[in-house]
Amino acid sequence: MATINPAQDYDIIHTLTFSVASGNCPIRLYRGSTSAYTGTVYYRAGTSGSWTELAVSGTTTTFPISSTTMQVGHDWNKSGNNYMTPSFYGATTITEIALSQKAALSGTMGNYFMYRYAYSCSSLETLAVPDTSGLTSVGDFFMSQYADSCSSLTLLILPKVGWFETNNVDWSVPSDRLGYLKGYVLDSGDLDDWKALTAVNKTLWLNYIRDEDDVIREPPTFAFNDTELTNYGLTVKSFRKPYNQQTGSLQLLNRAYPLATVKLASQAVIQAEIIAEDDDELLEYEDNIMLALVTHTDGKLEVAQYPDRYWMARLASPLEFIPIGLYQKAVNIVFDVFDPLAYANTATSSNHTIATDPDDLTETNGGTAPVRPTITITSNADHGETTV
Repeated sequence: MATINPAQDYDIIHTLTFSVASGNCPIRLYRGSTSAYTGTVYYRAGTSGSWTELAVSGTTTTFPISSTTMQVGHDWNKSGNNYMTPSFYGATTITEIALSQKAALSGTMGNYFMYRYAYSCSSLETLAVPDTSGLTSVGDFFMSQYADSCSSLTLLILPKVGWFETNNVDWSVPSDRLGYLKGYVLDSGDLDDWKALTAVNKTLWLNYIRDEDDVIREPPTFAFNDTELTNYGLTVKSFRKPYNQQTGSLQLLNRAYPLATVKLASQAVIQAEIIAEDDDELLEYEDNIMLALVTHTDGKLEVAQYPDRYWMARLASPLEFIPIGLYQKAVNIVFDVFDPLAYANTATSSNHTIATDPDDLTETNGGTAPVRPTITITSNADHGETTV
């Protein structure tokens, strides 16, 4: 997603989700030209805590991937109207990129803004677009090759339509994403504006979203242990799933345990807002939300953005409700997810005839992570002692 947070540490924070917490992430900087720029950014594991300074120079700088969620923050460090922006060129284990800005981009933008931002991030599934709602002009190669060679891209997170309403920008989305790629609009008030950009030669059309039905705004509902939290004035603004399903061996390697220190859990993050009619109702909503979420065991986490699955999770840290308006608060809800696998909301039934003793049967597990399926065997008659 692309959100605005005036209180954050840097002008822009890039939240990166990785398929595995190992190796190094490449990073390079650009400011006003195609030549790599030398500058300073800051990175950290997770979404809180202290930052580590990183001097970036040339095209070979990297930082260690110590968590499946990492953040990179920096100020714009402008030269005239040219902004310093990073490129994660060739980061093949990034699966999702979210953005948070101190303020929407405004005024005059220089050259090569966000140049090659996610270039050749071949595992990237979800990519946020920056908030450009205050821009009045841009320079050459604005967001050029932003999503070039992102061959797994399935979702663009769209903020206010901003600059793109009357200016057509090609982000170099691969043509084979046509029919697979969708645009998710953060605010329902912007839905029609973005749908209009699926018309021929408009921004979304250029980036292979060419059907209005592929531009969606379905505010995700949010339930924990079968308690629907949206009943308490809560609106989900974004959801970052804990893990992207990969191969079976990778899933097993990323299993964590709540009482072990061998591996930290993955985290699911929900950013939400609560709106009430008065102070009493707001306090009541807060109490009910805490009552539902504060448990000492794993609970069933469901978000309507992924209606076919759920995760087993528990609250990772105390809730902090931050006032953002009259009878309105924001809350960041972080869950520890010790098992990175999501569980299907439906079961597959198969009938087998046992013709010999013994008899070998094969059951094919569906889904994208062929490990540890839950299998229930029920006999339709009493066969005495049976060994499985």
